[in-house]
Amino acid sequence: MEPTFNDEKSLFNFVVRDGNGVKGLVDLGVTKVPKRYVQPPKERIEKTNNNNDNPTLPPPIDLSKLDGPDREEAAEEIFRAAESVGFFQVVNHGVPLELLESLKKAAFRFFEQEAEKKAVFLKGVSPSPHVKYGTSFVPEKEVALEWKDYIMSNGRYKSAEHRVRTTSKESRVSVPIFTIPKPNQKIGPLAQAVDRDGSPRYREVLFQHYMANFFGNAHDGKNSLQFAHIH
Repeated sequence: MEPTFNDEKSLFNFVVRDGNGVKGLVDLGVTKVPKRYVQPPKERIEKTNNNNDNPTLPPPIDLSKLDGPDREEAAEEIFRAAESVGFFQVVNHGVPLELLESLKKAAFRFFEQEAEKKAVFLKGVSPSPHVKYGTSFVPEKEVALEWKDYIMSNGRYKSAEHRVRTTSKESRVSVPIFTIPKPNQKIGPLAQAVDRDGSPRYREVLFQHYMANFFGNAHDGKNSLQFAHIH
């Protein structure tokens, strides 16, 4: 018999508070996605929207060009991709394939552990500042449990909303790597971008204030910079 939860609170506690995560639901034998995880119709990814049907995706960018005579060509390719799509694939990046595969395997090993072992690293109680386990950015506030920042380019470069379509056949993993400034450093449009556009579209803010705003609101992948926008 498929397990059921009496209300959204019991589901939330099982997934978030107790550290079971989505894997815990799968292990219980859930065959239907709980309502709490269902995106509104307008936010869902169309099944026909895949790489083969999307001609706007740029070709992979060869990063090795940045160290040679074709540096300007590579920079232009990155510029076009960042401005038009906000997402691109790179090749010849210098990171060994073996290391990437090892990283993915380590991620799978962590999530395959018992909930009690993973719960040690839950956000708010984790003994390590580098390991924080959770199911979402701000699960208490988000409509559907699960970014769009372009402040430095003054709104010109896109920042694609990270979304994927899951399947019932296999697990998947994403490994994002974030490069961030110190909390007391200011972030704002680059001077070159302001000179090009004539005026800044975003005010300068301390990075810690940006982070406080980011984690203080529910995330829809679209409005994390509205608080800094100059109207």
